[in-house]
Amino acid sequence: MRLHLSNVFVYLFLQIRNDMKTTTQPSQEKSTSDLETKLAQEFGKTLCSWLSNDQMKELIVLNATPDYQDGSCASHNYCDANEAMCVAFEKVMGRSFTGKSKDYTMTNNAWSKARKADFYLNDLKKLDVTA
Repeated sequence: MRLHLSNVFVYLFLQIRNDMKTTTQPSQEKSTSDLETKLAQEFGKTLCSWLSNDQMKELIVLNATPDYQDGSCASHNYCDANEAMCVAFEKVMGRSFTGKSKDYTMTNNAWSKARKADFYLNDLKKLDVTA
């Protein structure tokens, strides 16, 4: 049986990759959560840079109303929030959004975190949303 050298490298690569997946799973979950939080914060920064303080304050108020409890977001009233998330994604991840399910999961989780945290505006000291 003749074995090509490239097949050996592919086999070794797959073995190493599989070993890495099984040994780094718990810490990988934590790093995914950390990345989602960073992405959520960057998304808030992006929205904040695109919208006025009054618009940001209004979208937070609107998001608290029954009209926006179905998973929609008032940010779409003022800009293409999906594009804002893509901009934030590129900054945090260092690559473009691919549309693969892993990217969708990350951006959806980041959006949820950002919305729950009022887009981190108090952290950014851009405006006081409690006033």
